[in-house]
Amino acid sequence: MLFRSILRLSASHPVAILLPMIDGIDELRAAKAAIEHAKEELAAAGQSFDPLIPVGAMIETPSAAILIEHLADEVDFFSVGSNDLVQFLLAADRIRGEMKSTYDPLHPAVIQVLAKLATVARRKGTPISLCGEIASDPTYTNLLIGLGFRSFSVSPGRLLDIKHAIRSTDLQQAEKLAEQVLSVHSTRDIRSSSHFKPRQGGCWRRLAHEDWETWAMKIDGNSGYGENNAGKQCVMVLTSNLIEVLMIFRCPTHFDRCPHPPAEPRRRLDREGSGCIPGFAG
Repeated sequence: MLFRSILRLSASHPVAILLPMIDGIDELRAAKAAIEHAKEELAAAGQSFDPLIPVGAMIETPSAAILIEHLADEVDFFSVGSNDLVQFLLAADRIRGEMKSTYDPLHPAVIQVLAKLATVARRKGTPISLCGEIASDPTYTNLLIGLGFRSFSVSPGRLLDIKHAIRSTDLQQAEKLAEQVLSVHSTRDIRSSSHFKPRQGGCWRRLAHEDWETWAMKIDGNSGYGENNAGKQCVMVLTSNLIEVLMIFRCPTHFDRCPHPPAEPRRRLDREGSGCIPGFAG
């Protein structure tokens, strides 16, 4: 039923199917067979759908990571679920206190697996993105770019931080950092590097409640914050007595109104509001 609903939607919207928790070829093929069966049912009922709808797999189990080269022949794209992948690789738990200390995205095993995933996907020509906590943490952005990732699924509240980190990254330096980290076999030695100290985010500020509308006027040039005004370019996140205003830019002109305009020309996001940064160049 779920596949049928997604397929019907594909007739009028650009959608894709992402299969979670894939553990190997057999499970992936079984899921793809279910999708094909749903297509046959819709075709028999005379309902429209996209017969070439992209099908991807989430890489979040160690078995899928090991089989990445073979899985690449079966799917249109990958998404790396870093939270679960790190947990399963390290037999850790990022939530439970007694096991939380063993959860570390900078563990050498994690770095080597991520490097393999990015390398194989690039060689196979299969698009790959990274999601999870490390994708939304600018501390890791430089390293992830150096490892070969060019697409990140980012939580909305960290979007500008990650965009700022990406646009502050020198690709050659990032690749050199990745090479250095891959040669280190101790998590403590990796974490001792100055590269992994918390970084300041991008273009956003905290404003007192009474000030936020004034700033919204600066961004949008309008006095209101309704559907057609500054609310289109701002996301307000209520935190106790403060409102954090995060600017979500829809086109290059909005950058000109930013209190800290970026140095490089910008393009609009491929998918507005998706929280996904489609490429390194920005």
